[in-house]
Amino acid sequence: MARVVLTLAGACAARGHLVDLVLCRAEGSLVESLPPGVRVIELEAESEWRARLRVLAADIGGFAALLRPVLLPLRGAPVLPYLDGLSRYLRQTRPSALFSAKTHANLLALWARRLAGVPTRIVIGERTNLSRDIAGPKGRKWRWGSLLPLVHRVYPWADAITTVSNGVADDLATCANLPRDNITTIYNPLLGAELLQKARAPLEHPWFVPGQPPVLLGAGRLVPQKDFATLIRAFARVRARRAARLVILGDGKTP
Repeated sequence: MARVVLTLAGACAARGHLVDLVLCRAEGSLVESLPPGVRVIELEAESEWRARLRVLAADIGGFAALLRPVLLPLRGAPVLPYLDGLSRYLRQTRPSALFSAKTHANLLALWARRLAGVPTRIVIGERTNLSRDIAGPKGRKWRWGSLLPLVHRVYPWADAITTVSNGVADDLATCANLPRDNITTIYNPLLGAELLQKARAPLEHPWFVPGQPPVLLGAGRLVPQKDFATLIRAFARVRARRAARLVILGDGKTP
């Protein structure tokens, strides 16, 4: 996801827009790959318990929805201590629009705008199926397992809700009980000058010379969510009937 955000930021900056990349912590290898014209803003953290009180101040009427996922867990979402920092950034900079991605960052952005009292438009994005997060290992954490009522309450505050596929949009609408017509699918921007240049590089590998068996390619993070296990089982059935080869591209890091 980080690379996608950098691509979007660079494209907006190239069109003459002032772009800030607002981060909880300015760290990681991609920080050194910032597109020209993109400014990095690193937020200050505060006490997590103070941040919880700020969330309650942003939505006192949502106390019931906030109780289990925000107010009571021993450990809250990692982004929560940066709520005041984001709110102050919005109040001081007053950007025309703010784009956030991933569930807890989306909630943070919407609470921050309420606290800041600014007209900044908020566009939020979901990148994966929320139902899988709730049902999977994340769902065993108290703040994840009780998140859906909060998403149902807060997401409608956004000026736009986006997802990276129709499947993710359908899942979000179903599990969070949101109107499907209010969710827009915008696919990840993957094609750029750098990728096209790499695509023209010669392919020098014995598997790809004429006359060799066909090669199946799978690409994605090496995490259970991508379900490469099903791909491998399916490929084993293919190999039982004909010669073929399988290549899987990816790593185990969270984007």
